[in-house]
Amino acid sequence: MTARLRGVFAALALLAFVAGIPCGLFALGATPASLLPDHWPQAAPISQWPERIWNTLRWAWLTGDLLVTLLVIVAWAGWLLLTLSVTAEVIRQTRHGVRAARGVLARVPRSRWIAGLVAAALVLLSSGTASALPTTASPIVATAPPQPPHQTHTTAVEPIPKPTNAPEHRTPSRNWVDPALRPDCPRILVHKGDTAWGLAEYHLGDGRRFHDIERLNADRIPNIHELHPDDVLLLPPEAVKLPPDTSDAQGSARTVTVEPGDTLSAIAERELGNPEAWPALFDATLGTPQPDGRVLRHPDQLLPGWQIHIPATSNPTPPHPTPPPPPASTPPTPPNDAHDPRQDHGTPVQLPSGGLIGFGVALSIVALLVLVRRRRRARRNPTGSLTAPHHPGPPDPARPGSAIAALDHAVHSSQRDEAEPQDDGHDDGPADTLAAGRRPVWPPPAPVITAHTDTGVRQLDLSAAPGLALTGPGAAPAARAVLAAVLAVDARHPAQALLAASAPAALLADTGDQPALHRIPGVEVIEDEGVALAHLRTELARRTRIHDDQLAADELHEEPGDDPGQPLLLVAATPSPHHRREWATISDHGRPLGIHTMFLGDHGLHDAGDSIHLALDEDGTITAAHGPSTDTLLGARVDTLTTADAAEIWHLLAEARTPMPSHTHHDVGENDRDTSDDQRVDSEEASARHNTGVAVTSAQDGAAVVVRLLGGMRVEAHEQQVRGLRSRTREVLAYLAAHHHGTTADTLREAVLPDQPAARLHEAISHGRSALRKATGASEAMFVIAESGRYCLDPAIITADVWDLEDTLTHARTASHPGTRLEALRYLSRLCRTGAPLEGAPYSWAEPIAEHWRSQAVDALVALACDVRADNPDEALDALAVAITWDPYTEALYRRTIALQRDLGRHDAAHTTYRHLQANLRDIDLEPDPATTALLEKAPIPRR
Repeated sequence: MTARLRGVFAALALLAFVAGIPCGLFALGATPASLLPDHWPQAAPISQWPERIWNTLRWAWLTGDLLVTLLVIVAWAGWLLLTLSVTAEVIRQTRHGVRAARGVLARVPRSRWIAGLVAAALVLLSSGTASALPTTASPIVATAPPQPPHQTHTTAVEPIPKPTNAPEHRTPSRNWVDPALRPDCPRILVHKGDTAWGLAEYHLGDGRRFHDIERLNADRIPNIHELHPDDVLLLPPEAVKLPPDTSDAQGSARTVTVEPGDTLSAIAERELGNPEAWPALFDATLGTPQPDGRVLRHPDQLLPGWQIHIPATSNPTPPHPTPPPPPASTPPTPPNDAHDPRQDHGTPVQLPSGGLIGFGVALSIVALLVLVRRRRRARRNPTGSLTAPHHPGPPDPARPGSAIAALDHAVHSSQRDEAEPQDDGHDDGPADTLAAGRRPVWPPPAPVITAHTDTGVRQLDLSAAPGLALTGPGAAPAARAVLAAVLAVDARHPAQALLAASAPAALLADTGDQPALHRIPGVEVIEDEGVALAHLRTELARRTRIHDDQLAADELHEEPGDDPGQPLLLVAATPSPHHRREWATISDHGRPLGIHTMFLGDHGLHDAGDSIHLALDEDGTITAAHGPSTDTLLGARVDTLTTADAAEIWHLLAEARTPMPSHTHHDVGENDRDTSDDQRVDSEEASARHNTGVAVTSAQDGAAVVVRLLGGMRVEAHEQQVRGLRSRTREVLAYLAAHHHGTTADTLREAVLPDQPAARLHEAISHGRSALRKATGASEAMFVIAESGRYCLDPAIITADVWDLEDTLTHARTASHPGTRLEALRYLSRLCRTGAPLEGAPYSWAEPIAEHWRSQAVDALVALACDVRADNPDEALDALAVAITWDPYTEALYRRTIALQRDLGRHDAAHTTYRHLQANLRDIDLEPDPATTALLEKAPIPRR
């Protein structure tokens, strides 16, 4: 009976193996036909086969299809081998079958367990106990389970007694380090949620230094990427932010429990009466284990149920100014030596059309505005003609009432507020940080979505999650803001963007401004989803190859070559349901390679993994959030851009990124010589005409107060600087000085205080009158006259140096006598030596006005150089040097200077001038025109 029962089980087992496996595979759809491709590739040269096969296999691996296919192949191959083995064993043991089959199957390797199953099944099929199996030459098959091996130890896990008073005999483990081992290295305890990168970034300032931690703990923790709570780690001696002594925390007066929605500022205000005292709470709780096993490491990462220690002192003294709590983010990105221009340190900027932009993004956009303005000046060609009609160029991007103007004003107002005038009364210095040389960042900061709350700023790092899904009425405005923030970063290799599927229509809406977005270099619009996915697969393969080559070079300890410079690529798409899996694959595998995805209207993406999903209201308020680090975002408002505001930024980006066209120029030496022949005045004749009484007088003579805008903003009374003027008052005086004939009250307030009530303007003017009366002793003087709703400076007692500049330009332009014209130009040259107008002044309205004076003064200085070039070349060079001081980016001025220095035989000076031109143009991503370079090689033009 036992043999028959064993035979039943053996037969069922064989049936399950031989018939059950294929039935199960067919039920799962893993048929042999599924291994065949849907369509065969087109014929291609044999030389292309390896590349095509490699790309197909790589893509199948990324999408997960390769693993599934291999499992199906292994399953069918295993079933085929099993069936063959069973068939061979049946033939062997029954001695049935054709001779050829027995001969072939005799060579099949035997398996003892298959032989046992077949033998048991054949016993069941025999006709009684008298019918035995025929004798075979094969060894006897045992069907009983094998005897278990002899055990020399118990299978139960016995607890190992811990030594009590002999720590010297303990073996170093994950949870214990000998105190005598590297006493200079501090110890920390790993808590739930800690990672090697995060600990290195927090304690060493650079996540990439996790290798240092790995080397110190390699003998106890073989895999630094698999940390467990209560692991003890050695840190390098220079580690900072070490956990405080727990006894100090225990000795604090009391603790409070974090409730949902609490922040450190809110707890400080509730418990201490001062929201600015949150750093004291943070310092007292830093590194203290919480009930869930985690620890507080960042001020913004609070979880309900945590315990916050309240310092024993009731009125803690806040430390020196501490920045607001850092934004909540997931695994930190590597630090960047260059300043991240998108870090928000100020109040978000409310745009006129209702959009909202963080201060960091506003700073990046204004930096682009400065770049565009300087590049426009670089290709200007001053002719030296004072009477030629003015042909205005393209309108300034920061036109009044525009979004760019609002951002420009917000940035300059912040700079002005942070840099109050010193004792010298200047507004320059650290105020105009945008005037400093550019320092493109690299590597580029990770793309973020910025959310603003009443207590600070939160930033979600898109590189820390496989994709961002935005839904709701505010999805498109928020996506425009993210796209603008990424593209506006001044990186060494500017970021790129790909708008796929229906994303372009959602981002552009009804503006019809798609050509502006198309004109931005690095931005590609692909409306066909399949074509976009194919493009991304190719880009992913290219970046993977470059990354692998770099890793191989690092492993071989080769000298680092040129930076491959992989720019950040932001993909905005609206995925269709049947392509969602491919989009998820690209999001997951492209993230380490700088490819980040943002999906519009995809409700189901967050169900697939750790991606982030935000539902946004019309004004950008977050109404629902799913994903890591999103639990504190409900109710926050993200950056948004309307279609009109975004169109302005697209135009600015297109102009900033588009290479400036080169212009063909003739040899300016020839031109100067001919011009000087026509306009040259003999020096003796000029002196004689000067002696006839032709002279230029200064409007500053006799004025009690002088507002100086040349070389920076200064206010002088009786040739002494006026001290104590407020920054707003100084700006009002500068604006009125720049508008000789006055302006309306509304225009003045819109330029200086657009976000303030009219009372603030009256307050600034009143303060200016009081300060100027005190400085001059004129107790009844008004200085600023208000008549019929217009404001202007009182010309009887106050004047400005730019009024002299305008009068001198008019005098030179209208002079009918060559000697009078020459004297006016020389006086203008002396005026210009003070410096360019409004130089370094942090006023958003200043640049268009300064550009008006700059273009006219530079033309006048070029005219002076042309007039005196033949008789006094040193004076001509001096006039050109002053012009370059006013406009160091106009290449035509350098070209005239190099040509004159070359004709005078001063080749070293010409090469020095050329190097200065290169340095200034390099700051705005330009190179000298080939015509300028050719001047250095041309033969000098003989002087007449």
